[in-house]
Amino acid sequence: MIPARDAVMGQAYVKPWPLFGNATNIIKGAALVLGASDGTNLGYGIIAPTNTSMAGIFLGVTEAPFNAATLDNDPTAGTKYILTPVNIGPKQVYEAQYDNRYGANALTIASGSAAAWTVTSGENNGGGWLMFDNFELHFIDSTSAGAYTTKTSTSAAITTANKVAKIYYIGEPKITLITAGDKIGTATAAQGAVQAMVLENRIRAVGYDNVTLDPTKHDNLILPTVNGVSPAIYAEIMFTQSFLGTH
Repeated sequence: MIPARDAVMGQAYVKPWPLFGNATNIIKGAALVLGASDGTNLGYGIIAPTNTSMAGIFLGVTEAPFNAATLDNDPTAGTKYILTPVNIGPKQVYEAQYDNRYGANALTIASGSAAAWTVTSGENNGGGWLMFDNFELHFIDSTSAGAYTTKTSTSAAITTANKVAKIYYIGEPKITLITAGDKIGTATAAQGAVQAMVLENRIRAVGYDNVTLDPTKHDNLILPTVNGVSPAIYAEIMFTQSFLGTH
């Protein structure tokens, strides 16, 4: 994810911070939390858990990669103290891409057809979207017991064999992150646990340059894949559990 703006028009607060990757690289744009285990990672930033409450421990987002696989910090011995720039502004708005790898990284369709598809234990997501693995977009009118009723029927190409990504509604208060911490996970049917408010969704694809998702324009649209580059949906999000104060 990348910083978009400060919600109160302040400057970005970027501070060098010691990170601990436990021998796993931390990429640029990864969400971090404060380590809480004494003698293991206390005093260091670690990759945010994929689907766990941040409970006031959201640290920020990395501004540069940290090569923990070969040169990690050593909290237990204090023999290294490598600092990485982290955006820790508590009012920062970020652009976070929805994971668009599909396969095991997306939701399985349990049943349904046409304008009603069921995902087991799917959260209420009326006002949100479904994006199928052919990058076909459908606005969700309502949800009932995991059944998503869409504004229009899907194409004949969509069956229960397809995978689907859930795009959150505006105002969604909790999300899921992928393991690397840089994208929104699309393989969790229930509501996530990471406290981050979704402020807007945008399309990034050939012919759609940061266009805000709009049910009057983009419902029943198949986004183009060009030269092997897949289209993507980005959300503007704001984490609401900063260690500098919840808000």
